[in-house]
Amino acid sequence: MAYGFNMAILDDARSFPSLWDRTKTFIKNNKDMIHEDADYGWLLQGPFHGDGISRPDNDDDSSDFDRLEYNNCQFYSNFEVGSLAFFRSEEHRAYFEHLDRTGGFYYERFGDAPIHTLSVSLFLPKSRIWYFRDIGYAHGLCEQCPPHQVRLTADPESQQQPQARAVFSNESLSKKHRRWAAMSQDVIRQGGIPGLACGCTVSAIDHNNAKLVPFESKQQKPEHPCIRLYLGGKWLEKRADWDPEAEIAAGRDGSGGYLLDGLESNPFLHSDSVEPK
Repeated sequence: MAYGFNMAILDDARSFPSLWDRTKTFIKNNKDMIHEDADYGWLLQGPFHGDGISRPDNDDDSSDFDRLEYNNCQFYSNFEVGSLAFFRSEEHRAYFEHLDRTGGFYYERFGDAPIHTLSVSLFLPKSRIWYFRDIGYAHGLCEQCPPHQVRLTADPESQQQPQARAVFSNESLSKKHRRWAAMSQDVIRQGGIPGLACGCTVSAIDHNNAKLVPFESKQQKPEHPCIRLYLGGKWLEKRADWDPEAEIAAGRDGSGGYLLDGLESNPFLHSDSVEPK
């Protein structure tokens, strides 16, 4: 593994208006640096339509960089695991130095997230990029709670965790009862829904897609949430009766019509179980 992430979301395009044009110039002059097994198609789509949605053309060829647009998807870099060998590689350093010479770090806001996303997608095979669906993380608006087993139950004798028992060990019996009464309702609640001891409830796979760029934003957007584009295949399949506009009008986020909601385990583990590995 050379790079790992656990969220892929839509970024605010106002931060880096010239990034894709600068990147296309680099690609044109350094085609030999693009990895032969790179998967960058999830980041590139055809011209945007009048509704602001980018949809891939039937004859879409991801190698035709001049015709395609960057869809502003990014790996959310507040959580990332990266190989220093890759970030010190000839390809990444050349790309970074090219962007540095354009002045985009100073006159715009070329951030680490879109640059890391473009770099690893262009210069690495997808087999060296890992999706950490099984790690929980929260930063500001964005959070991911992975599928997991419930750890607390309402039975304090049989299944209470050792660290939970330690809370009561030095208290009188009456204090224990009062403390347990105060905690019991929340413990019962956590026993009825998928949640960690901290109260984390499993989040859908595209839960964070519109956190930085809400649906009402005029920014041009890809047809599917970013993480679904990255995963591809079955993650893009929708219900035949789904009306996203009606869903948005009802106050929801407009991504509830997919057949898979992302409450499953890490798809790369090839398991239908919701238990962590």
